[in-house]
Amino acid sequence: MKIMNALLKSALAAILLLTATPCVFGAERVLVVGDSITGHSMNLAYGFTHEIRNALAEAGSDMEFVPLGGSGQTIFSWRGIVANSYANRQRLDIADIYVKDEFDKGADVLIVHLGMNDALRPSIKSDEEGYAKWREEYKALVSDLRKRVPSVSRIILTPPTLLTENPFAFKNLFMDRLGTIIEEVAKEENCEFTTSAKTSNADFSTRGSRIPSLELRSTSSIRTSTVISSCR
Repeated sequence: MKIMNALLKSALAAILLLTATPCVFGAERVLVVGDSITGHSMNLAYGFTHEIRNALAEAGSDMEFVPLGGSGQTIFSWRGIVANSYANRQRLDIADIYVKDEFDKGADVLIVHLGMNDALRPSIKSDEEGYAKWREEYKALVSDLRKRVPSVSRIILTPPTLLTENPFAFKNLFMDRLGTIIEEVAKEENCEFTTSAKTSNADFSTRGSRIPSLELRSTSSIRTSTVISSCR
């Protein structure tokens, strides 16, 4: 019960952040490129994909929302997935969803929700050289996705959120830097950027209480849902 209450509070916190995110209402098809957060958004009964689809149905929208999430995926590994998708039908975390098939169908909007595993592993060094390399890889991924799904008219980049309840922990500061890079890439590559992660991080920093890790994980996953469910 305590965990469920925490999840509900996370959802309510996300709803309060909705006005800060871009609206994709009116799009016919939305793809989300992500990691396990995106994959489990459909595999888990309380995942954000179910919430989004239910909200769209209640709003009378026939927009298709498709999560492409794979456990452990990073900016680097997703470039390989995109390249592989031209010829091979690859599944990630969701059993009935193949990356090639979904890319081949096209989309109006594509959301990139990555960065968590890049900080957790890490796949980059926390120095200027490492950040510069990651920036170039992120830009290259955006370019790869544009070429692979040419029908996309809008790409929305979402930054990772807190990993622990201490906003000043090294990993969280590392994630903040990645978020700044993502925002810069969005401007350089003519993409949109969501600010909900910054808002939620600030909210957590001022609570003055410990936040269960599961709640943080849930709140992080909800960041993508704010892009959709905020639309009226």
